[in-house]
Amino acid sequence: MFEMIMVIVCQALGTAGAASDACIAGDFPGAGRELKKAAGIMKFLAEDQLPKWISRGTNVEDKELPVEASVGICDSFKTLFLAVGQQMAIATVLVKPGIPNYTLVAKLCLGVAENLETFVNTIRSKAALQKEKIDPNFFTLITFQIGLHNALCLYFGARGIWEGKDKYGIAIVML
Repeated sequence: MFEMIMVIVCQALGTAGAASDACIAGDFPGAGRELKKAAGIMKFLAEDQLPKWISRGTNVEDKELPVEASVGICDSFKTLFLAVGQQMAIATVLVKPGIPNYTLVAKLCLGVAENLETFVNTIRSKAALQKEKIDPNFFTLITFQIGLHNALCLYFGARGIWEGKDKYGIAIVML
């Protein structure tokens, strides 16, 4: 059963890697679709396969398993992949010609920040033992991205209000 779990994990991570390649190539919608698939695979692991494996009983302790073979990590990375997929939606809107819908971009940025916060909270609550095995610089990056997307939410919200040509004072305060 362990081998099957690891094959499915590799499929999820490979799909996320394909999303990265699509993003580098500028295919943001394709990258978003791949990240959605990767999130679905992680959800399948967290909600179906890993609980089945655990219920059958195993003599291996959690601390000896790879981090990706735990329910908490799979559940949290599902949320991370959804957040990064939403970043691809933001990129898609911003690269289209013309003036983007700034209010939509602001809401998408807020959604990314919320998903990243959920990711961190899930790791802390469901995968505390495995968190110690992950490079702390990764969590520094996630914390930075949360702050960045909160700031982008305010920026694009202000741009949306400014483009509406009314309530300039509110737009200035948001900046």
